Amino acid sequence: MEKYRRSDSFYEDQYDRQTIEILKKMESESTVPLKHPRQVIESSKKSKTEFIFESQYDSLTPFYERAVSRARHRETDIRQAKWDDEEKDRLVSNYPEPQNIKCNTCNCRMHLSTHIFNEKNKILFVFDCPKGHFPRKVFYSNGDEYFPKKRTCISSGSEDISSTSKRTKKALKIKDKCNYCGNLIEDVFDLTYKPILPITEEDRHKYCVDFKNSRTFMEDLKALADLHDTFEKILQTKKLKEEYKIDEIEKINLPQLEERLIKLTEENKFKKLQFQSPDMGRHVTVEFSIQDSSNRTDKGSKKLLSKILQEHLIKTNWRLVSPDSLFYRLGILSGKLKAYETEEDLLMLAKQIMQGKKN
Repeated sequence: MEKYRRSDSFYEDQYDRQTIEILKKMESESTVPLKHPRQVIESSKKSKTEFIFESQYDSLTPFYERAVSRARHRETDIRQAKWDDEEKDRLVSNYPEPQNIKCNTCNCRMHLSTHIFNEKNKILFVFDCPKGHFPRKVFYSNGDEYFPKKRTCISSGSEDISSTSKRTKKALKIKDKCNYCGNLIEDVFDLTYKPILPITEEDRHKYCVDFKNSRTFMEDLKALADLHDTFEKILQTKKLKEEYKIDEIEKINLPQLEERLIKLTEENKFKKLQFQSPDMGRHVTVEFSIQDSSNRTDKGSKKLLSKILQEHLIKTNWRLVSPDSLFYRLGILSGKLKAYETEEDLLMLAKQIMQGKKN
């Protein structure tokens, strides 16, 4: 039996063919104009007709919404269809076909005609009589026969239903009569062979390609609203940057920080400033140690170093993690410095600087 997985072009054509059928049906049934006044331009060159399609459809119509949706989900749906058929092939190869299934009417050996796939049973095997007798038979892979749930009358709910069927070359008619209330239901299935016609490039372009990467009217409105919000935020940020003079904050890197602090601390009898390996998290933080060669007390030493760091780093993007975080022991002080890089963080520093000037 032929494998379920087909060529890639089969799934692409299948999806586009469905899209074209859906949109053509919507187009024919629509009671409102679908197109803008600008129509399709048709030109003839050297006996060859070329179609030039512009954005001719009105984005406010359900037709346009459906067309955009079909174009947007094309790749995902095609990929899913391929995976589904590959899964069918795996099930067929993993589950054995039941053998020696006999027809109830003529006792002939029935042949496998197709499979039924569902989440509950995974795979079911459908058998037909070679002489066309009904009913068909359905089996699980272990050889047990599958019996579908009995139909009930939609009027009385009774299961006492008599079914008859008649098959012709063009249709299959099934009649279900409720023996309790007399309700009759007739289902007709079209068996007429409908050849699969090739897709014209005109149709593919008009109903499929032309809507690729398009947006619906509501999405365009949302995009405009988002653009407006973004623009407002940019203006607000620019205003705040000017108001708090963010550009005046000196953004220095770690080597520049080290060079500057060595000079400042040595002027106040501190020496041997050393940095540990920086922590590259959301903020860059770095632990440091320094020696105090003076006769200052531990409190005096910490107070002076804290003052030096705060006063000289105030206009930079670096801060002492906390004035109380300095640790002193045997003439050695240690602490941690943090760098600020984002506009949000720099705005916070700028506000602190502005507030400090006011105070």
